[in-house]
Parts: sequence; C-alpha cells; structure tokens
Amino acid sequence: AIDAVTQAKRLGARDAAIIYRRTQSDMSAYEFEQELAGTDGARFVFNVVPVEVLSSGGHVTGLKLARTASTNGKLQVLPGTEFVEPFDMVIKAIGEEKQAGLLKKLFPALELDKRGVVVRDADTGQTNLPKVFTGGDCANGGREVVNAVAEGKKAARGIHAMFAGLKVSGPVQASRLGVKGAPPVGSGFDKPIRVPELEEEYFAQNKK
Repeated sequence: AIDAVTQAKRLGARDAAIIYRRTQSDMSAYEFEQELAGTDGARFVFNVVPVEVLSSGGHVTGLKLARTASTNGKLQVLPGTEFVEPFDMVIKAIGEEKQAGLLKKLFPALELDKRGVVVRDADTGQTNLPKVFTGGDCANGGREVVNAVAEGKKAARGIHAMFAGLKVSGPVQASRLGVKGAPPVGSGFDKPIRVPELEEEYFAQNKK
C-alpha cells in the first residue's frame, strides 16, 4: 500500500490516501516508510473499512467507508458511521493467501511442509521436482517483495547451474554496490536502510 500511494503522488495525483481498518501502530509498514509517504503528500485514514465503491457512468467517484473499533483484539464495524471519501481510482493493496491446493493440483508430487509452504533448496530454489524451482511467498511463507526478488535471483542462478552442470556456492552477488559506509551484503543490520536517502547519494556519486 505504501508503494502504491507514494507512486500515485509522484505520478501527479492531487490527493492519495491509504485507507486502513486498524490504527497506525498496527500497520505492517515500517515507520520510515510511513514518514516517506507523508513527505510525498499522501495521507492516512485509520480505523475505517470500505463498504462500497461508488461510481457514475462507469467511472469510480469515491468510497463509502465505515468506522471501526477493536474490542478485545477483535475488529468491529461501527453501525451508523458511514461516510464518503471522493476518489477517481481505487487500488486494492491487501494481503492474499497462497493457494497450496492449486500448487498440489498442478504439481501433485511437489513436497510441501506442514504450513503448506514449498520445500526447496535455500541456495538454488530447487524443489524435490528437479525441474521445478521456486521463491517468494509460496516458498518463504509470506514476506516482502524484496525477499521474493532475492529468491528469484537464487532460483535463476540454480536453473543456470543445472543446465550448465555447475555447482552453486556462496551468496548471491549484489547487482550494484551501494554507497560508501553502507552495511555490506549479508552483514545483517537492525534497522532497514532508508532507500531514498541511499539512492540520492548513490546516483550523486555516479554522476561524477
């Protein structure tokens, strides 16, 4: 949701908002990501849920929303609290469950663990089916896009190694080096890097 709302603002939207059913502290987005969205001019509407997408002439005109409250950890929609926010575009940005049943239908012999996650080699992404490689939510249980991208790189390397008859070893190499002083790849660090700040410095040094 954060990436969608920030890009909407950067692409010229006069107004862009994240509609979230719980409180700000309940959001899975990092604090710096929320700050970035705010800096870009996005706004947040907390403790509300969409009730209806409003339209006219085949075009979106807004969302009918209702306020929510948490009682003993259970989310409740408060009756009689509906209101309308005007929008001309609605982007659905919610989590979705992996379809383990579909995977088993497509690949009956594919090995899954007790969570319904595909069992694979951590370095190559190769499954128990030699010609099937995997990565992303179906293999890690559900993490971030950056994890899926990294696992995609590992799977690509594993596929190349299989065709070339090579052995995969060592970590995946970064596609480019970061700025001076940035944590080295694989070093581990407590807080995520603020990517926009890193990018500005990276591009500045490469323009010289």
